[in-house]
Amino acid sequence: VAARALTSWRRDPRYVTSGALMLVAPLGLLLPAVTGGGRIWSLAMAPAAGFMLGWSTHNDIAYDGTAFWGHLATGVSGRADRIGRLAPTGMLASALLPAYATLGCAVTGLWSLWPALFGAGLGLLFTGFGVASVMSAMQLHPVPGPGENPFGAPPGSSALTVVMQSLAGTTVFVLNLPLLGFGIGALAGNVWMGWLCLGLAVVFGSAALVLGTWWGARIYERHAPELLGDLSRIR
Repeated sequence: VAARALTSWRRDPRYVTSGALMLVAPLGLLLPAVTGGGRIWSLAMAPAAGFMLGWSTHNDIAYDGTAFWGHLATGVSGRADRIGRLAPTGMLASALLPAYATLGCAVTGLWSLWPALFGAGLGLLFTGFGVASVMSAMQLHPVPGPGENPFGAPPGSSALTVVMQSLAGTTVFVLNLPLLGFGIGALAGNVWMGWLCLGLAVVFGSAALVLGTWWGARIYERHAPELLGDLSRIR
């Protein structure tokens, strides 16, 4: 599953476009520093990247097309399906999160905030992975087909897409409010809160990831045939 997902992220224009967007979008937070509008926004690059990467797979099955039939025919376990789909974004995040946290500190000169920035990004990433693992096994919404405009919206998909993405994003944000609170405390001068933010991100983020993939795997194994039916209807 991981090998096929990595191939899709390298060759499928829909995935390539998404990956490029998640790479470039956080860099937009550098614009205020470049234009003289303030450097503080650059500190949000790592958390923003963690947030986008975390829930980016919440509709991953919808992109599979006929390939999803192979999962059912070969008896791929729910656990393997859930974890395998996270491999490309996990690899990308392992490079981007520390890089963006370092860049934010370099721009502002606030190196003591590195643990808070990386911790916030890591918490959002792991929690997003957990939420996406559950949501992608519960409900699919229409996506552009292979060879179509990656930014296009299939007929009748707009409302459902907005609802699902809003639900996923809101859930991830709410679950990470304590972490973000500690990150703000570190920004206010309480350096120890930054280390606490990082520690909690590792502990509770990992717990959210494990729980989400376990729950998502159970849902997947119960409803995989229904997901295949949903997939044929949204095409």
